[in-house]
Amino acid sequence: MYHCEHLIKIYTFIFIIGLSMPLSSRLLANPFHDPTQIHLDTPQLDLLTNSFSSTPLDRNLLTAQALPVLRIDIAWDEASDSFNYVQGKIERSGTEYLEAKSQVYPHHGSFIGVLQDSSGQKRYSSIGTGQEFRRLSRGLAFRFPAPSSASVFKLIAEDPISGNMVERLMVNIDPSQAESIRPLDDIDTRLIKSATASPVIRLVVYAEGYTEQGRERFFNKSKKVAASFADSNLPTEANLEIIAAFTPSKLALGTPRNLGTPVPERDSFLGLYYPYWNNFGRWYHVVYPTRFQKYRDAIAQVPYDYPLALIDSNQYWGVGNYMELTAIPAESTSFRYLLLHEFGHFLGLNEEYEGGGRTELEFAPGITEPWSQNITFNPGAGELKWANHLAPETPLPTPREHWNPSQSGPLGAYQGGYADSASGKSFKPGFSCIMETSQNFCLICQRGIFDEFISWQKGRPEFAFGQNH
Repeated sequence: MYHCEHLIKIYTFIFIIGLSMPLSSRLLANPFHDPTQIHLDTPQLDLLTNSFSSTPLDRNLLTAQALPVLRIDIAWDEASDSFNYVQGKIERSGTEYLEAKSQVYPHHGSFIGVLQDSSGQKRYSSIGTGQEFRRLSRGLAFRFPAPSSASVFKLIAEDPISGNMVERLMVNIDPSQAESIRPLDDIDTRLIKSATASPVIRLVVYAEGYTEQGRERFFNKSKKVAASFADSNLPTEANLEIIAAFTPSKLALGTPRNLGTPVPERDSFLGLYYPYWNNFGRWYHVVYPTRFQKYRDAIAQVPYDYPLALIDSNQYWGVGNYMELTAIPAESTSFRYLLLHEFGHFLGLNEEYEGGGRTELEFAPGITEPWSQNITFNPGAGELKWANHLAPETPLPTPREHWNPSQSGPLGAYQGGYADSASGKSFKPGFSCIMETSQNFCLICQRGIFDEFISWQKGRPEFAFGQNH
């Protein structure tokens, strides 16, 4: 249980950099823009962390048991705003969850990959959130269960202006010509938490920017990942199997700097760095791959469904992009908030706060309804995507005075959310969610996460709404 504490530390470095940027250029990153409004970690969380252990695993056995995956790498050319096929790679990174989910057309995502083999069978993969994603990643990667025959790959992408999903690329793929990724020898893998429900979703925690001396410290922080999920109302927590993977990096993350172009590859495990190359406001509050192929090769060293990077840093920042990347500073005093908030982004959720500037998770300006589960541009009764979860008497849109803070409700369609990306246009379920500054997910976000999790299942089970902590 969290208390209403506030950070009192002044982030002088952040403030100075913020003042140096023109207000009109600030494009807000993912965590809430005022760290003094975020709950600190509590001693109870540390006690829960100590209840988990890190048990050594045989990585060779893990990869031997994994399903083969065909990864298709796509490069984005900024000058022409075009996508080009780079290569196909074979990974031993697949799981049964990936196999099942690939059979259903994605409900969410700004970039959708479709792979059709010679028998006509189609597989699907989706990633990304918002129009800035391609500029930050400069490349896309889609994972499919490896086909046994020649296949056709299609890329369907959100138009950056209209928001329409349009086909941008089609290419023939011969999986027999795909290279296998090069395995790394010095990866220490340990089991942090077993799943207690089926199906199993494997979350792999990767060490980034840690030297050899930080090995055990990283595994202790990986246990804090499991504790944070256990101390939350994440509806799929029981399905998570958590594995931690450590490889020492030659370079720590360090301080945010403009390192020039072409962007140098970062000599760390995942190759992540602050994305100065796009020069948007608060770029020093997120990290992105300096080479998206290096990042993808690295996380594929262990079979995974969800990747999470813990970075040896004590600053206040975080990043989450749908089915692509979650990264947080391992030494932050707001570890739990940053983890759950950014993991919510990884599962499709958008910001439920206002202020601070535009959001990096911004959709195309012409879009009529964002696909994020927890914001809407259409709050009317017949259009609201979560209308069936509201009380019949709830007015839509819902006036601010309808909200009762002491009861954290009732849910409705209140103006707000989406940072400052659509002033007066965006509506959210309420004012008590970790996608803003609260301690846990609101019920609509719980529903959204649950739907994302079981989207591939036939005859979807009913969702048992939990209670916020």
